[in-house]
Amino acid sequence: MMKNAHIIKAVEPRASVVGASVPASPSGAERSVSKPTRSVIISNKSISQSGNKSILPRTVLAVDPSLRGTGYAVLRHENGKTRVLAYGVVKNPPKLSQEACLVAIYDTLTECIAKFSPEEFAIEAAIYVQSYETAIVLGNASGAAILAAARVGLPVHRYAPRRIKQAVVGFGGAQKGQVNFMVRAMLGLTETPPDDAADAIAVGITHLQVNMQF
Repeated sequence: MMKNAHIIKAVEPRASVVGASVPASPSGAERSVSKPTRSVIISNKSISQSGNKSILPRTVLAVDPSLRGTGYAVLRHENGKTRVLAYGVVKNPPKLSQEACLVAIYDTLTECIAKFSPEEFAIEAAIYVQSYETAIVLGNASGAAILAAARVGLPVHRYAPRRIKQAVVGFGGAQKGQVNFMVRAMLGLTETPPDDAADAIAVGITHLQVNMQF
């Protein structure tokens, strides 16, 4: 688990946001903040790029949606390198109502957008779910995340789980542990990010790969 913990308290039970370099909390919220984690670099050897075509600087907010544990990451590509500016997980406890969970997701991503000013938004698309109820819950979480992006006019890009695994691991049927391992290896991290945050980073890497192959 990350050493840096950031806690937002808006309702009881509370939703916590755990991650690195998370934006300041909204008015009326309580938060304990430690030093932000350093940015890390991905070389072009890790993120494939076809040819020598010029790539404009871009910042993307990437999200792995879930009602109880939405992962997010902010990646910046500039001068041939990609930095991870922030990542974390919006952790909503079981006793928190679904409506309050959606507010926590929306508020956290809105804060990220305000602080890092991304030009693009990428999210993992739901392809297979176990039941209609699960589909509705996941759809609501995705909707809250997309609303935060759409409200400020960010273009929204959706990627299927298999496409993300293919981009990061090279195999569409890869297991979660393999994705986490590759994210850690590509970033040169000394610690593995939380599962949901690692998935969000993988979404961001996929988006950059797709859009650098012009």
